Amino acid sequence: AALEAMEQRIEEEKKAFHLRPIFEALDRGQKGFITTDDIMFLLPSFNPKDFQDMVKAVGQPEAKQLDFKGFCKTGMTLAKQFLKKGAEKPKAEVKATQWSCPGCTLLNPMSDSKCSVCETPKPAETKSDAKAAEEEDEVSLFDLEPPVWVCPKCTTRNDKQYSKCQMCSCDKPKPKQKKIVDTLWECPACTKQNTRYADRCAVCDSARPK
Repeated sequence: AALEAMEQRIEEEKKAFHLRPIFEALDRGQKGFITTDDIMFLLPSFNPKDFQDMVKAVGQPEAKQLDFKGFCKTGMTLAKQFLKKGAEKPKAEVKATQWSCPGCTLLNPMSDSKCSVCETPKPAETKSDAKAAEEEDEVSLFDLEPPVWVCPKCTTRNDKQYSKCQMCSCDKPKPKQKKIVDTLWECPACTKQNTRYADRCAVCDSARPK
């Protein structure tokens, strides 16, 4: 039983590890929570009713926002939609006439070399941005990269194809080494191993040590 509990905690930590960059990409302004508007900014096809279902699932049916802990519990489907969006090939007819600005999402004529609103340079065309996203409904959090990464210096959202921030030229962070167990913290009151994203113990509700 103890081994099963540890395996479950590690699985939860792995899930949180892979959901974190997706949550940060959705969280415009780095507020620590996401709203329907945040999600629809990057996923225009998102159904607001799905957000209501998510906040209900974490016991906050009237909430207008969802923090990372709640996102870890209910955001798997949304995360997969987000990853799928990053793996989709642009439609031929749109590609021939317009390009989407990675900074503000404005559709610009293909002849423009930079966005007419925010002046972000036109992304270079890539032929294998998503290696034929397998036509399965299942998307792995482990295999796909979020379509947007957040600059650690100025918090600008950049398209995944950029290796440097388009605002401050800071280098794109390298993928973190996936050392899961090291990221747990032990509750001083009951010794439960908690995920590093938890501020309070999941068993006894004791505050995480400073």
